[in-house]
Amino acid sequence: MRTKLISVLGIALMLGSVAAEAQSRSNKRFVCRGGEVQAEAVVIANAFNSPNITLGALDLYKAFAHQVVIQGRLVKNPYKKWSDINSALPRNDIEALGPPPGSPIRQLLIEVGLENGAMEYEPLKTLREFPDTDKGRADAKAAAIAMGISNDCLGADYESRTGEQYFKCIVHELRRDGGWVNAGNNSHAIVATLQQVPMAVGIFDYSYLKQNADKIKGAVVLEVEPNEETIVSGEYPLTKRTCIRDEKNKD
Repeated sequence: MRTKLISVLGIALMLGSVAAEAQSRSNKRFVCRGGEVQAEAVVIANAFNSPNITLGALDLYKAFAHQVVIQGRLVKNPYKKWSDINSALPRNDIEALGPPPGSPIRQLLIEVGLENGAMEYEPLKTLREFPDTDKGRADAKAAAIAMGISNDCLGADYESRTGEQYFKCIVHELRRDGGWVNAGNNSHAIVATLQQVPMAVGIFDYSYLKQNADKIKGAVVLEVEPNEETIVSGEYPLTKRTCIRDEKNKD
């Protein structure tokens, strides 16, 4: 199935941008005074007639990450089917179609999705929270080695690396076993592919999802459906908001 998927697919992952008048509407207490809120959102979509997908933070991480934590150790992602991650999810292969390395959109998905999911693992959470002090860096190094961190992530400059740097090196690497496919920029091809491969998921910006609502639908993430209201307010988890101010309105 994955061979077919790669052969027919061209994917576009675009940055969604939804602007709203500055206001404090979010339970995350995001405040933008004298400016405009720009919300960038990533959605995980599958074919409209396919089964619904509802993901928790850790579900999302387990679906897309190269390494996961099992019994306190880093291991290559063993989860091949959605149901391997969560028994409530379909018993279908994980086939995610996303942007290649270097894409700012891929980075957004990692920052607002995988990083939050990784924090559900206590060893990764602890690693990230070591302070940036001599002792904190030494403790982070010891913890990373105990977890089985790769030499690439350990780095030649490991004596000066922080827990945050180790954390990001681990978490920012996406799976390489065919569960994640790096693809191109043809959005029409991704939609066609999703209709041919019903349990494959594609990564889109919200505006593209809205334009193709008769063909694809977004996954619910942390019990929140992606729509204009949840994106602008920041309630939808895969959203990054920025306050844009005119120079004349700066304090």
